[in-house]
Amino acid sequence: MTGLTAYDNDQNLVERVKSGDEAAFSELILTYQNRIFSLASRLVSSEQDAEEIVQDVFVSLYRKIGEFEGRSSLSSWLYRITFNCALMKLRTRRRKDRREQMSDLANSEAGERLDTIEDHFVRVEKLKIAQEVIDSLPESFRTIFYLRDVDGLTGEETALQLGLTTAAVKSRLHRARLMIRKRYEVYER
Repeated sequence: MTGLTAYDNDQNLVERVKSGDEAAFSELILTYQNRIFSLASRLVSSEQDAEEIVQDVFVSLYRKIGEFEGRSSLSSWLYRITFNCALMKLRTRRRKDRREQMSDLANSEAGERLDTIEDHFVRVEKLKIAQEVIDSLPESFRTIFYLRDVDGLTGEETALQLGLTTAAVKSRLHRARLMIRKRYEVYER
C-alpha cells in the first residue's frame, strides 16, 4: 500500500471492516489504540477509566462502523467517540460521587470532599465546552488540531498523513488555534 495517505488507508480499512474483515478491525485497533488511550488519559484522571474508555470506543466503533460515511477522517470520528465516552465516564463518576457525597456529609471531612466534587464538576463543564468549541471548527482545521495538539504528531507527520505540505499544516493549525481561542472567549463571558 505504498503511496497511500493515512486517510486512504483508513478508508480502505473501514470498507474492509464493513464487509466483515476481522483482520482489518484488528489493524484499526492497533493503529489507533495508543492515540485513543493518550486522549482518554488527558480527559479523565484515572488510568483504569482511560483503559475502559478505549474499550468502549472500539466497541462503539464495531457497532457503528456502518454509519461511518467518510465525510470526515476516521481519526476525527474516533476522537469524537472518545470524547463522548469520556463524558459518559465522567457523568457516571459524578453520579457516584454525589451518592458518596451524601453519605459523607456527616463526616468531618465533608468540606474537603465538596471541594473535590466541585472541582470535578468544573472539569466536566470545561470538557463539554472544549468539545463544543472543537466540534465547531471546519473539518480540515479540526483534523489538523487533533493530529498536532491531541495526538502530538509533528508538522511533517501530519502533512504526510493528510497529503498536505508542512506549511499548509502549520498555517491551518495556527488558524485553528485562533478560532478555538476566539470561540472559547465567547463561553468565558
